[in-house]
Amino acid sequence: MKAILEFNMDDGEDTVNFDNAVNGWRWKQVVWEIDQWLRSEVKYNDNLSEEQYKIYDSTRDKIRDILGESGLTL
Repeated sequence: MKAILEFNMDDGEDTVNFDNAVNGWRWKQVVWEIDQWLRSEVKYNDNLSEEQYKIYDSTRDKIRDILGESGLTL
């Protein structure tokens, strides 16, 4: 099975779409790194206040909710 994406590189909007398609893996890596940083802070940072802990934890949940709603996973 093959999938071919075609972009008109003379069209500015299509060039942006091409860049987004080609760099999708970078976006995934950035979101994964943010998720891992939040996880590390919640798990290992003993200096977090209870409020910070809740915010970090709920932010991580929200990232995963948004990804799930978009049909994406980390």
